[in-house]
Amino acid sequence: MTQRDPIKEFSGTQDDDIQPTEFLKMVNRYLMTQSTVPPDDLRVATVGYWLKTDSPAEEWYNEPTTQPSKTKYVDFENAFKA
Repeated sequence: MTQRDPIKEFSGTQDDDIQPTEFLKMVNRYLMTQSTVPPDDLRVATVGYWLKTDSPAEEWYNEPTTQPSKTKYVDFENAFKA
């Protein structure tokens, strides 16, 4: 994790150094440093930016069945943790 990249990529595997809840907490902390809190769709997209390419987490994120949970950030957070 560097100054330029404040959040470690998350893959959703046992190789991760961080649990899903802690990963989301880091994303939320990052979002709180912005001048305004972005709308839900941008918050969800922000999580997607830090998912490791071709990982189980990114595959889940891109699944059509996850689309309903991407409307409200709180719903997305709950689905991500599950």
